[in-house]
Amino acid sequence: MSVVRPVVFMGLMTLVLFSSCSGSDDETSPAVVKPTDNPIVFSGGLKEQQEVSTRAATGLHDAGVGTFRVWAYKNDAVSNGSYTSYQTVINGYSAWWEPAASTSNTNSWEYVNGSSQTIKYWDLSAKAYRFGALAPSTASHTATISGTDTKTLDVTFMADASDAQHETNTPYYSELWFSDNVSYPDRRYRQPVQMQFKKPFAYVRFIFTFEDPDDKPITYISNKSFKPFDGGLIENKGEVTVSYPLTGTATVESFAVTDNTPSGLSALTQDYYDALDTYLNASEGSAPEKYWYTVLPAVNQGTYTLNVSINDEPKNTTVPAAYMDWLPGYRYTYIFKIHKDGSVSIDNVQSAFTPWVVDTGNHAVYNW
Repeated sequence: MSVVRPVVFMGLMTLVLFSSCSGSDDETSPAVVKPTDNPIVFSGGLKEQQEVSTRAATGLHDAGVGTFRVWAYKNDAVSNGSYTSYQTVINGYSAWWEPAASTSNTNSWEYVNGSSQTIKYWDLSAKAYRFGALAPSTASHTATISGTDTKTLDVTFMADASDAQHETNTPYYSELWFSDNVSYPDRRYRQPVQMQFKKPFAYVRFIFTFEDPDDKPITYISNKSFKPFDGGLIENKGEVTVSYPLTGTATVESFAVTDNTPSGLSALTQDYYDALDTYLNASEGSAPEKYWYTVLPAVNQGTYTLNVSINDEPKNTTVPAAYMDWLPGYRYTYIFKIHKDGSVSIDNVQSAFTPWVVDTGNHAVYNW
């Protein structure tokens, strides 16, 4: 099974959640708020510290997604950086956008639902908290806890990039939000929690450039095929699993394609060479979507080959396996150069975050 380790993406919402002060795993009995208690805030800056609500500026609601499902856990013990003895705080609560003010929110996200979804409060004696989510809350999925020495919450769902409505029909999933209450270097315990959502897709395209620009108008490019050297499929539909660590030392989620009967493309055949971006970035939107291929993220794919005819002469080049790792939420552009002698070679590879997330960290750009 190939596993993709995610990078940071931003997709902010604001939600106030609490866990039991007593340390109990009771999902139905509300705890009593004490003056020293602070809410667990899923937010970019919620000021109303005692409101059970959200103030989403940019996030799911802006993307037209009005619900999400959230899981929360706490660890009661830690030894040498390994977290043990997890307890469930929130077991798949549904949250929804409530445009009208109610008794527990003011025009924001709501999750309180009678006795079945009660308000939760921080357990100040817990050693760590962690949260994961899937949106919308109605998305078909399974959520199971697995593992022996270490435990994970495995959320499995279908991702279908072949569907014309894939952006709508395939769920978003969140990164793991983690912080401990001991000595974690980026301690965020009792601080605002930023649930960061993304789609389980990667986007890929390829471009031709010319060593001599004057050759462009007189060069005929045909029979393009960019594909795995081993003849495998480029997966664009299948079952995926996001695993959120509940114990152990890991503090980020992992992503894997888990479907045993994947489907996909035998090759990428549509290039985009009428214009060349000097560098891709999150705001890049000039390239028509038809030139992008939406695929499932993958690592350890092996070598890819490009076969192409240049003025009816068959040519080929390879892209090393080291440059064929695709992460969720990234766009990848493979740039091939046509030389004066008519040969073709890989020039460089660029990567960027998708336009619907905010670039908040470093990302790889591979150059030869």
